[in-house]
Amino acid sequence: MPLQTPPPADALRRLPAVRLTQVTPTDAPSGGPVGGAIAATISLAPGESRTIPFVLAWDVPQAQFATGTRWHRRYTAFFGTSGRNAWAIAAEGARCREEWAAAIDVWQAPILADPARPDWYKGALFNELYYMVDGGTLWTDGPPILPDRPDGPTPMTGPTDGGGPIGRFAQIECFDYPFYNTLDVDFYASFARLQLWPELERAVIREFVASVGADDPAIVEIQWSGKLAPRKCPGALPHDVGGPLDDPLLRVNAYRYQDINIWKDLNCKYVLQLWRDATTLGDEALLRDAWPGIVRALEHVAAFDRDGDGLPEHDGDPDQTYDTWPMTGPSAYCGALWLAALRAAIEIGTRVGAARDETVGAAVARFESTVSSVVGAAAASPVPNTFSPAERMKSIRPMISRS
Repeated sequence: MPLQTPPPADALRRLPAVRLTQVTPTDAPSGGPVGGAIAATISLAPGESRTIPFVLAWDVPQAQFATGTRWHRRYTAFFGTSGRNAWAIAAEGARCREEWAAAIDVWQAPILADPARPDWYKGALFNELYYMVDGGTLWTDGPPILPDRPDGPTPMTGPTDGGGPIGRFAQIECFDYPFYNTLDVDFYASFARLQLWPELERAVIREFVASVGADDPAIVEIQWSGKLAPRKCPGALPHDVGGPLDDPLLRVNAYRYQDINIWKDLNCKYVLQLWRDATTLGDEALLRDAWPGIVRALEHVAAFDRDGDGLPEHDGDPDQTYDTWPMTGPSAYCGALWLAALRAAIEIGTRVGAARDETVGAAVARFESTVSSVVGAAAASPVPNTFSPAERMKSIRPMISRS
């Protein structure tokens, strides 16, 4: 591709003393490397110092995934989709850099000046936000561009629209777990997104609202056990909204290390994240739209109550976020999430005008009674810890590696 001829150099009005004196667009050899160089010459008086900013920009307007589906990236809403707007993007950065830097300083100042926060914590609060843009992030503008595939279109279990004026947004959990918006960890990682970019969080939670009833009966092999399972059952929340080797956003649940249809925490986390988001955003429409799916999601978990005590049982598989750690019977981890999700659902039902569900209320009461009796029994007759330190480390190592 030939290099684009830029507008006059004085478009970079922040650099009035610098001029581009030679711009030579050339075609790179077919299949050969592409390179560029820039240099600036200035004169300095004795003792004088000056700063010469350089701006690097590129324009790759589309993201494409393994199935051939393409999406326009979010910035094309402001700079166009031609793929020849790197100069305009760089010029924008040069013009606004001081304004942006000042805004960042104002944003960070109260935290940095707070003596109650140690320095390591201040650094973590800001520096760990790098993952918002560096974590394989996908932010789209407009609907997907679907390929003509000889084997037919991808089975679509996610929304197929462009997501409205804000577009659609997704982050990869990590490059070892290349799945977008993994619900089990996004549940707590999304606090920063909600506080700093609330419209992006609204877009993400609506992806999950749309996914509750999705049915993908394609049979997949579970990598942990070799068992076969449907990719996604109705009522089960997906682990993710897709992966880059598949068709993210259009086909949910690329993860298959475990069978997510039997997980006990995803649905509960979904209800709690939804309640948190709607309460923070003041979004009553979100609660109304989500209510049927909330009921369905909780009924799905309730079906794992094998003995009628109001608690979902684990079935000897790693059926929750610690996906190398089998559990059997009820657990404090998923049981607490279940109780909290029921309480949130009762509040949501009241807000949207649904009648209070006596079955849900009775399950909550039974759960509270069970917890009280278990805690009381444990306090009266504590069970001695018979595991050695080495045995305890062996049991938790899979959880540490997963986290």
